[in-house]
Amino acid sequence: MQFLLQYRMTKAAGMLQVSDMKIAEILQEVGYENQLHFSRAFKSLFNKSPKQYRQEMRWKKPTEIEMSK
Repeated sequence: MQFLLQYRMTKAAGMLQVSDMKIAEILQEVGYENQLHFSRAFKSLFNKSPKQYRQEMRWKKPTEIEMSK
């Protein structure tokens, strides 16, 4: 179960960073129907909301993201 959660959230994080899709579209793309459940799951892994993540990571290069972990 943890693997699936990490897979979905990692996919969502990538989409938040590089796409202009709405968060509601992304959560459906990764298999969630409820935005609250998606946001809680995302925050449990990344310690920030999907919106905060998008704002902070939008213009970072992949190497910068790895270094900030």
